[in-house]
Amino acid sequence: MPSTRSKSQSSIPFPKTKAAKTQAKAGLPVRSRSETIATVTLSPAFKELPLSPRKRLGDDNLCNIPKSLQCSPPKQSCNEKSPLSPAKGRRLIFDENQAAASPLSPVKKREDAVVLSPQKRGQETPTSSSHRGSHERKSVGSRLFKQEATCYQKVKCALNTAVPEHLLARDQETASILSFLKKHVSSEKPGSLYISGAPGTGKTACLNKLLQENKEVLKDCKTVYINCMSLRSSQAIFPFIAEEISGNGKPPLPGKDVVRQLEKLVTSKGPMILLVLDELDQLDSKGHDILYTVFEWPWLTNSRVVLIGIANALDLTDRILPRLQARSQCKPQLLNFSPYTKDQIVTILQDRLAQASGDPVLDNAAIQFCARKVSAVSGDARKALDICRRAVEIVESDVRSQTVLKPRSECKQIVIFP
Repeated sequence: MPSTRSKSQSSIPFPKTKAAKTQAKAGLPVRSRSETIATVTLSPAFKELPLSPRKRLGDDNLCNIPKSLQCSPPKQSCNEKSPLSPAKGRRLIFDENQAAASPLSPVKKREDAVVLSPQKRGQETPTSSSHRGSHERKSVGSRLFKQEATCYQKVKCALNTAVPEHLLARDQETASILSFLKKHVSSEKPGSLYISGAPGTGKTACLNKLLQENKEVLKDCKTVYINCMSLRSSQAIFPFIAEEISGNGKPPLPGKDVVRQLEKLVTSKGPMILLVLDELDQLDSKGHDILYTVFEWPWLTNSRVVLIGIANALDLTDRILPRLQARSQCKPQLLNFSPYTKDQIVTILQDRLAQASGDPVLDNAAIQFCARKVSAVSGDARKALDICRRAVEIVESDVRSQTVLKPRSECKQIVIFP
């Protein structure tokens, strides 16, 4: 069993400090540590002394500030609504004590009472309405606007490569084609015409324009127009022509029988047949049998075929079809479309741009430069139109991406002052 401790424990002596030793030598009474702490804590003189910053706890945190003075209120955020914060666009109104210290004029008091009175808030009064009307004013502002690009749309539509309303710089060629149509179609005389020329020189455009404008000349004629680029093979030309001429919906005979069937159709009684074969050089085959057969149709007995062939090669009949040269009656009439010159391209471009009403988009120097380059390379009017249209598209995209400042002349801003 552990021994019980005695009720009276002996105190542990602590070493005396230097101050205590000094006091003992001077004959002054030495106080213990507990007595000193109790004296400092209970003494009223030490109660108001400031503590170190690390020991300020609870109410002692205000030890450095007199109790008569109040701390500043905490700052409020912009979202918090405080009764002390003024309304937007209104003056601050002080309480009665502050108003007595700095009194306002009677007019100002009446105006502030009208604006901030809780009973009349949201109601129209003669004073407030007249005051509002006196402060209504127009403010000149500016707004970001996208640039308008409607003029570029019209120019791009005018610079298309479709058949135009009137052809320029092809009067002589147009007259030759029209004379051939009247001589052979109106007089019911078979014949053949071969139109050659570089791409974009107006061969197809001229012929299509004449076919549309001279329907009276072709009213008693059956027109068959075929673009040979759309055929799967050169042999497919015969079934297509047989189906177009017969018009009964029956499928043509297979193989060589379809050629015999066509010979019977073109030599039988009926209206004249105007056969237009665009891109004729696509029918070239080994031995040139297809081209020879087509060009010999107008010279069959009792034939009623008028053939017009269009191709790019100038010497197609001389180089590919030499047998036609041996027979003078089978030799086709030739018509060549020369490339456009610089002046002709300028005339075409200016005429197209004149169709788009509005401010000129392309400068005359740019048109001259484009026409000079195109005429030196190929003389292709379609390429010149494509270049100009592409230039307009680039400018249009740049303009649409820009934003400009424009004044808002009709914008009215109402400002109300209390």
